[in-house]
Formats: sequence, C-alpha cells, structure tokens
Amino acid sequence: MHIFDTHCHYNLDPLATNWEAHWSKAQTAGVTHSIIVGTDIESSQMALTQAKSQKQLFASVGIHPGSLEDIFHPEMKPRDIEVILEKLTLKLTTLLQSNPVALGEVGLDYYRLRSKGLKREFLENIQKTMLIIQLNLAKTYNLPVIAHVRDQIDRTEENAYFDFLKIIEKYPPTKFVLHCASGPLAYIEKAIEMGASIGVDGNVTYDSAEHIRKIVALTPSEKLLLETDAPYLAPNQHKGEICEPWMISETAQYLESELTQNLEQIYQNSFSFFDLERNQVQ
Repeated sequence: MHIFDTHCHYNLDPLATNWEAHWSKAQTAGVTHSIIVGTDIESSQMALTQAKSQKQLFASVGIHPGSLEDIFHPEMKPRDIEVILEKLTLKLTTLLQSNPVALGEVGLDYYRLRSKGLKREFLENIQKTMLIIQLNLAKTYNLPVIAHVRDQIDRTEENAYFDFLKIIEKYPPTKFVLHCASGPLAYIEKAIEMGASIGVDGNVTYDSAEHIRKIVALTPSEKLLLETDAPYLAPNQHKGEICEPWMISETAQYLESELTQNLEQIYQNSFSFFDLERNQVQ
C-alpha cells in the first residue's frame, strides 16, 4: 500500500519537536510523500524548511482563518487593518518565492465564531478579505488551493460553506481541495461541480461520521485525496489521542475495506492535484 498524505502538520507541536522521527515512522506505514501545510507565516516558513530537507516532502503556505482572531480586533482603525493586511500579503508573497506546491490552508471558519457576539461580523469580514487576497496570490503563482471551510451544519443562512463558494465563483483558483470536507451535501455537490477535490481524514472512521461517509460516496473517485491533518483527527481506534502521521494507514485501510475506495486511484490523484510527476519524486 502506497499513501500520499496530502495534508499534515509536521510544522506544528507536538509533531514539530521530533518531526523527523514521525516522518520515518509514517514511511514504515506506507506513506511515501506528504504535503506539510502552513497555517500562519511562522508555520508556513517551517513547512518550507522541512520540505527542503526531504525529497518526498512538499510545502504549502497560507494563513488559516482561525489564526486571524489573534491579529485583528474590532476596535482597530480601518487604516491599521489595511496596514496589517498589506504586511501579511508581503510576507506571503516572500514565502511564495520559495516554490511551495500549494497555497493553504486558507478559507472560512465560522464554527469557531459561534460565541463571539458582536465581534462575529467583523471577523467574518476579515476572513473573507484574507481569503480573497490569498486566492489572488494563488492565481498569480498558479498554485492549487487547500481550503479549510467549517461552520455549524444546521446554520443554513449566510454560512461559511456557501459564502466560500460565492467567493470561489468570483475568484476561481486553478484547483482547490476541501480539506477535511464537511458541510451540507448540496454544498459538496456544488463545489465538485466547480472543480473541487475532496480531502478525507481520520474522522471518516468515527461511528458518528455517517454524513462524512455520504460525502465520500457522492465524490467521483478521481476527486478524492487522503489526509491525516496530524496532529489532529486520529482515526477511530485512536480517537482522543494525538494523531500521528503513520495513522493515515488505518484511514486508508478503512476507505478500501469499508467504503470500497481504490487506494491506487487516490494515490495517483494526489500527484495530479499538486502537479507532481510521480516518477520524478520517487
């Protein structure tokens, strides 16, 4: 079994402190390649550094919507917000000079804003602004986009899922994947129509994850990608534990045995999505 982990955080604790050992253990479990995904400027830089040390590792750089709450506050003056956005854009542009294979993870996450009260609208608007900036950068550098989109699934009006699609429709990337895909099936179907790939993580194995399994079932086989999101979302046998990169092998086995997915097809999808030639990176 060969596995391409298309979304892993060797650049975040607790993996970062001993990431080489985690990478080595993942390889013994069948992982041949991995995308190290940035969530802010610092972790994106670390992803680039880690990827340079191993031929089978690749970096993605981006600013996660959840990280913006630590940077922006409603009491800020408009000009102060504008200056910060300009600085973030400049820093991202500098990182993009180091040739990552994707831009991400970026997107919208209103799920984390459910208790923010009056602050919520401000943060939603900041997330949308930062997403548009990063989509424009992805277009400039011709990079696929790794998208994080999350909301409460029963929130039907102005939710993150359909807000994201409206923005994607206006600022279309060359390719995009819905990382750890969730949300209404109508949203998933529309996203796939717009060209989305679907990232599947260890939570697909949870007893309560029937909705995620429905997402997998409606996704064309050539649009599926396999992810760990380590150190998050350990598969069912390790639920509640820190997710280690090697655990993706259990998710892969579940997809094959329980959901009748073709692992070789998913493996090939990974090279195709990131525009990597399989025979050049073995």
